[in-house]
Amino acid sequence: MGKHLSRLQKKKAAQDAAELNYKIALSKAKQAQRDQEVGQQKRKEVNDLIRYIGKPYRFYATRPADAFRTRTYSLERQIRELLKHLWMQYPVPECLIGMALSVEGYQEVYGRDRPAYDEKTETLAKSWFCALATGQKFGKGVAKGYLTKIEAHHFTLSPSSLDFPQAIFYAKARGSGVEPRLAEMISMRVGQQNTELIGERLPEFLRFFAVHRPQMRRGEEHELLDFLVAAMQDRTFQIRGRTLNSVRRLSTRWHQQMRWYGGLELHWAEAFERMSKPFAGGRIEFVELTTGMQLMEEGLHQSHCVGSYARSCHGGFARIVSARFGGSNKETPRRVTIEIFPEKKSIVQIRTKCNALPNEKYMDEIKLWAKANDLKIEDWAAA
Repeated sequence: MGKHLSRLQKKKAAQDAAELNYKIALSKAKQAQRDQEVGQQKRKEVNDLIRYIGKPYRFYATRPADAFRTRTYSLERQIRELLKHLWMQYPVPECLIGMALSVEGYQEVYGRDRPAYDEKTETLAKSWFCALATGQKFGKGVAKGYLTKIEAHHFTLSPSSLDFPQAIFYAKARGSGVEPRLAEMISMRVGQQNTELIGERLPEFLRFFAVHRPQMRRGEEHELLDFLVAAMQDRTFQIRGRTLNSVRRLSTRWHQQMRWYGGLELHWAEAFERMSKPFAGGRIEFVELTTGMQLMEEGLHQSHCVGSYARSCHGGFARIVSARFGGSNKETPRRVTIEIFPEKKSIVQIRTKCNALPNEKYMDEIKLWAKANDLKIEDWAAA
């Protein structure tokens, strides 16, 4: 005779089976999507591929298009290989490859809309692309007047997650001594409009993070950055001469004000469906927060500054998802707060209570959820 199971054991077995079925279904769905993509792809003729390249770049080819050959069936790789064949005798940063693509080509390669830039930015990017791709002088050539020699070096090493203006910001941050991960995070969060408002104060802004980063508490750089970007909307605000502790006090006061007065009445449409599944004898839920009141409650519960993000979420610059892990003996689920940049389709911050980092089990579930929603987790999101 088989072993008799108790009600609790049967419940646990059912939950384990449901979780296994969820993972199998997710894996099958991804495989089906990959099979469908491969099935729809074929090697395209050069004349078909050329439309994915921006028009201003088509007249500067260094090799004949007729000689192009490819073995890949991936449209993304075909476009990249065509770019490399036509122009790239030397490597160029990912941000310049994006600038060389047409609107349609950018969508195919990166899976999102191409950012709109003014004519000056487009012209500058084209000249930098051509110089780097053909091995011309860069730091002492086309980048002179925009970047120093050391900044030009860091621009060529800019992360693939950054667009062209962000890569320029990254180069200036690295040239000021900001560590790579922090420089990437600041470059993504500040934005072109805020960079223009900071203006001539940019060197002191970057120097503050370069000098004081070793003394900052874990996760504090995000709070200080949010405050400083807001404070520098006032063109008379200066960082020079301020200590880390003085900026901390100002930041704490600002976040407290924003928590209570920074958009409690605001609300916005949901972008991510609520998801629930078995987890460790209980349930896990991923819930997007879509009102200022919900953000304030999350911030109070977690003892961090997410309550001040209402205006960013309302403007479409950020999304906040609360992952709630409830075990069988926990009345109140433990939470992990996730910040998402919709434009980049990336997760940029993952924090538990008091800005602590999630454990490995929680991160495994968050990675599964991110893959299911086609989101990339940035290296510095949980660091």
